[in-house]
Amino acid sequence: MSGFGHIDLFFWIIVSVAYLIIVGLLWSISVAQEKRSLWSDRPFEVSAYSYNGERLLFGKDFYVNQVNVETNDISFSVIKSDGRLQTLTELPYIAVEADVKRSSDVRPDLIGLSLEKIEELLSESDVKLALLYFMNEKLVEFFVIDKSSIQILSKERRRVFVNRSGDIIDSRGFDLFIYKNGKIKDYSMDRF
Repeated sequence: MSGFGHIDLFFWIIVSVAYLIIVGLLWSISVAQEKRSLWSDRPFEVSAYSYNGERLLFGKDFYVNQVNVETNDISFSVIKSDGRLQTLTELPYIAVEADVKRSSDVRPDLIGLSLEKIEELLSESDVKLALLYFMNEKLVEFFVIDKSSIQILSKERRRVFVNRSGDIIDSRGFDLFIYKNGKIKDYSMDRF
């Protein structure tokens, strides 16, 4: 090999190492960005619920007090019956990406039914997959979806990636059941 051959080889080794470093940095930045932006960059609709399963009205019954992007959790301010504000309150909630449609908007008559009754109605329908959120053994919210993947965050918290786009439904304080092809899978709080 001539003297220039060593320089050529050395140049390509340097370029290869630089390329691997740049690709590694870009990958780590994108992973960190996705974790950070889980709630901060995506539009979510947050619904808070009382502990007896009633959906609270934003502005009348509660306000979102703080969204903690590190833990991806929410604290609320609750408007008491005497008009005073109680801050930093934990309430059961369902945070839904704006693209995901609540099925309870179409069928509000199903809210309040038992799991057995809902299972019976779903088996008679053409629904293949549904997320069912229960509190005090009564349905409080549900979503008919195409695909799901569950992440258990804690005893009370569940994150569900839904549909083919990976939209997120995040919840705290509910018993979650998945209806899939005639069978119910239990992700309730007392199981974890």
